Amino acid sequence: MRAGIYRLFLTLGLAAAIVPLGGCPTVGPGGGGGNTNTNDNGNGNTNDNGNTNGNGNTNDNGNTNDNGSGGPTAGLTIVKSGIPCRMDKRILAGDDIIAFGTGGFSGVDYMIPSAGDTAGRGIPGGDTFVANGFAVAGKHIALQSNFEVTIYDTATDTSTPIGQNEIRPTNTPVDQYDAGHIQGEGDFFVFRSDNSTDDGLFVKVVDVSGAAPSVIGFANNPGTSAFGVTHVMVDSDTRTAVAVADDTFFVYDIDAPGDAPAEFPVPDGISDTVPHLDGDFIIFEDDLAFGNACILQISTGTITVLTENPSAAQLGIGGDSFGYFLNRDASDSLGSASRSAGGPLSGIPGAMVAPAENFIDGSTTNNGAFGFAQTIGITKTGSHWFLSGRESLGSGEYLQVSTGGGFAIFPDSSGLDQYGCQGSDVNISSSLVAFKAGENNDTTVAYIILP
Repeated sequence: MRAGIYRLFLTLGLAAAIVPLGGCPTVGPGGGGGNTNTNDNGNGNTNDNGNTNGNGNTNDNGNTNDNGSGGPTAGLTIVKSGIPCRMDKRILAGDDIIAFGTGGFSGVDYMIPSAGDTAGRGIPGGDTFVANGFAVAGKHIALQSNFEVTIYDTATDTSTPIGQNEIRPTNTPVDQYDAGHIQGEGDFFVFRSDNSTDDGLFVKVVDVSGAAPSVIGFANNPGTSAFGVTHVMVDSDTRTAVAVADDTFFVYDIDAPGDAPAEFPVPDGISDTVPHLDGDFIIFEDDLAFGNACILQISTGTITVLTENPSAAQLGIGGDSFGYFLNRDASDSLGSASRSAGGPLSGIPGAMVAPAENFIDGSTTNNGAFGFAQTIGITKTGSHWFLSGRESLGSGEYLQVSTGGGFAIFPDSSGLDQYGCQGSDVNISSSLVAFKAGENNDTTVAYIILP
């Protein structure tokens, strides 16, 4: 079990350690204090965040701000591409590609981080595809126009339409965080399909590992109605697809689509909050009036309700780690942001909780708090946790990161914000962290290439 992430919430009561990048100005650690001290990083600059930050020196809240090594931002460089994207549409990372919505209803484009793109590359017919109706798997993008699916291969600039006789999506969710979106990972996309297709099957996977996309339908439908399928998920490593219907998880083997799925009913139901699958585990929220974050272990069929609940907003899982947001009482809310919680999967049902009043500006709620956010992403290895805002950006909505201690924010290289780099809608692949940078509704594509 990774010791670093286990320490994450054990040490969250301590203020965050902030490491500046590439000559950017230092961003002071959050805290509840009102003292005014000097941050001496060799440049003589002073801020009022209440602590002394020296290279390799220990500050007075118990953390080490070691500028140049060891902090949670170490080895991570934010790149602001300047490419416009819609603040309220999906942004998804794949294998050295980032796809993003460009229009109010339709419009999808993509860029390649390793090439340093400063403009979208263009997708054939890109303006016709639903801006929230796409997914990314590897170097492929699954797109939707009306009820027809197209698979676009960015490596070969090839588009392959999938006939409605094979896949006809049941609907297109309106909001980027609504239940029922197309999902993708690695070599696979998974769709909810209505029963008007030739085979009448409700759950379809498109395999993009070969020269041309191939459609796989699962012979045993989940439930009795295609419209009753609320969520779908896929894991490329385990070659598993999951559908949710009738408050039950249906787990399919992609290599044996004719086999009956394993079924895991949930007595308290499964809410519309999007669940996440990683390997043997699914994190989800039950459907009680005040929903609770829960974890299903597929191999044992064990459903665990986490100790710290009720929950709120988004969920995350990766490697040996899980994360979510809390809705227990007023202390779990700070404006539109919620307090984060999580820990190692070996530690469930327990979850460590981010501290209250660890303010980013050092003393007020005006600019948010470390560990409070709206969206969450965890790397596939479980080594890094990222928090961010949601959709339009404002004060307190920063990209935050942790590797086992407190959360940190990144300095803003463009000077837009004195405290750090604003960020929303963080999404993570095995090689990339994608998010939206900017201010208010004026957002652009930003990213980190993972080491």
